[in-house]
Amino acid sequence: MAGRIPAALRAQLGDDGTFGLIELLETGRKEANQQVLAMAAGRFERRMAEELGKIREEIATTRVEMLRWSFVFWIGLGRRSRRSPRVHAPVGQRQILRMQHGLPASTHLQYR
Repeated sequence: MAGRIPAALRAQLGDDGTFGLIELLETGRKEANQQVLAMAAGRFERRMAEELGKIREEIATTRVEMLRWSFVFWIGLGRRSRRSPRVHAPVGQRQILRMQHGLPASTHLQYR
C-alpha cells in the first residue's frame, strides 16, 4: 500500500503520518469487507431457511401421498383376494370354491 501513496503526500505526512494513513485505510477496508461478508452470510442463511422449509413441506406432502397410495394398494389387494379363489386350496376345498363362485363342478380353476 505504501507504493500507492503519492510522493508529495508522503513528504507532507512524513513516515509516521504515512504509516498511520496506511493503517487507517487498511482498517476501513477490512471493516467494509467484514460488513459485506456479514450481509452475504445473513442473506444466505435466510435463503437456506426458506428453501429448507420448502423441502420439509414437500417431504411431508410426499409422505402423505405415499401413505394414501399404500392404503389404496392394500385395500385393493384385500378386495382382490376375496374375489379370487385361494391359491393353495386343498383338493376337497376346490369343490367348495367352485360352488361359492357359481361354477359347475367340472370347471377347471386356474390358480394365480
